[in-house]
Amino acid sequence: MKIRLAILFSIFILIGCSNTGMKITDHYKVYDYVEFDYNGNYIDAENVLMCKLASSNDPFITDVINVQWNDSIIITETDHGYFVVESNSYGLCCSCGNETIGPLSENELIDYKTKTDFKLNNEKSIKQKRITTRPKAD
Repeated sequence: MKIRLAILFSIFILIGCSNTGMKITDHYKVYDYVEFDYNGNYIDAENVLMCKLASSNDPFITDVINVQWNDSIIITETDHGYFVVESNSYGLCCSCGNETIGPLSENELIDYKTKTDFKLNNEKSIKQKRITTRPKAD
């Protein structure tokens, strides 16, 4: 059991220290490719918005196409709709209880931006990296 926990912890450290992907804030990054979710389950996910050193309650948004953000809100466009990460009094940070809202439709996102008076600081389009998928684990 201790070995399994050590391996799982090592995986999170490697993911957290990876140089691949695009930095959004001090704590959030869009990773090109992720093989494990926060619970250590195998996944085959590209362009994942996640926290560097996260807990199971932190945002984990896959298939990000575009990301917009300011000091307190991150908005991602995905193949499955729009997702919003809202900060709390601690800001946009890992294990702080940032709330993830979504998926939202385009009209719901427009309403959200109006309601919160969202002011854009940065925006980036995410390039699709891989053409073929990796084989699934048995």
